Amino acid sequence: MPHQQPEPHHPPERLRLADLPEDPLELFAAWYRRAVAVAHLRYPNAMCLSTASPDGRPEGRFVIVHAWGEDGFLFLTDARSAKGRALAHLPYASLAVYWGAPLELQVRVEGGVEVAPEEDADRVFAQRPRRSQATPWASRQSEVTTLEALEASLAEVDRRFAGRDPLPRPPHWRAYRLLPETMEFWAARPRRLHDRFRYRRLAGGGWERVRLAP
Repeated sequence: MPHQQPEPHHPPERLRLADLPEDPLELFAAWYRRAVAVAHLRYPNAMCLSTASPDGRPEGRFVIVHAWGEDGFLFLTDARSAKGRALAHLPYASLAVYWGAPLELQVRVEGGVEVAPEEDADRVFAQRPRRSQATPWASRQSEVTTLEALEASLAEVDRRFAGRDPLPRPPHWRAYRLLPETMEFWAARPRRLHDRFRYRRLAGGGWERVRLAP
């Protein structure tokens, strides 16, 4: 039998274009605060990062976005990884986050990507637990390996940095900022007549905002 989708949970009032803030980052911050307040959403800042590989194939994976603002959405990764190579080839990407029931909200962000200052990478890396700081030293992300090789590499890292806490940031572990050019907001509604809005950055500053058909 075909799967019957339940009616979505939704805010009591429909969103109106005129009521939205002029700056999409204000709307994102408001929705994010709502997501943080939902206890079962363990990683409200986990977002799907989509890039294009050097041969033009789409690639998507989840990353933790550590900060956002006028200077972009900040995430860290191994520059030698598949996404690191993709961003070196084409520094343009999108982020997408979906906060499920009871919120049922989605945000998409598209724009250019730049390598952030090393100070940003150092600051975020220092906030990780020590056991998480060791892994980027031991693992060459996205490369073919074996469990035995990973465990041996991690043991070697533990010996190398014995008694040192925190660990230094590996030089290949970099911070990136996605600079939003377009932001799209989606809120579930009954009968799939969803609220959907797009913000587009204007050349002269500010944002254009429009309602999109669901």
